Amino acid sequence: MQNVGIKWTPGNVALNQYLGLYVVQNSPNGAPGLTSLIVHRTRSFEQFDLEHCLNLTSVSFPELVSMDGNTHPAMFIFNNPVLALIDCPSLVTCGEMFCNDNPLLTNINVPVLDPPITSNLDFHGNALTQACVDQVLRRCVLEVTWAALVDVSGGTSSAPSAAGLADKATLIARGATVNTN
Repeated sequence: MQNVGIKWTPGNVALNQYLGLYVVQNSPNGAPGLTSLIVHRTRSFEQFDLEHCLNLTSVSFPELVSMDGNTHPAMFIFNNPVLALIDCPSLVTCGEMFCNDNPLLTNINVPVLDPPITSNLDFHGNALTQACVDQVLRRCVLEVTWAALVDVSGGTSSAPSAAGLADKATLIARGATVNTN
């Protein structure tokens, strides 16, 4: 596994994978040994799917710049009951992101994300902080042609700040669908 740049804790967890890194853990036991996942790649995930991992607390893609697969590049991270952090500090482009129904997820770090025009960002049903909600809305506003769906509602996620509400109004005026608490 070291050669493909994937590390997880502890070291004995078997992940299904192929070149595009597609992972699904949806058994009733939900990969009980997986507590953190760090993926060291810069691009070319076709899809990434991580679900029902009962003890997973963090997912990090420290060098991931682009998810630009040939068909439908997307990230699916949902129903992970103790997941608190999704860290994508270098991610600029991604097809769509569905990171929802993770009840302890407080932070989806995407500080340089430049979402494609029709890319949906569905982060509902989490516990996002106000700073995280504001960051997601701001990233969408900064892509001046973006007008798809951004959903940071549900769960115990914070409402946006005054600046976040202004960004929400800007996005709605562009024709985007924006859901917040």
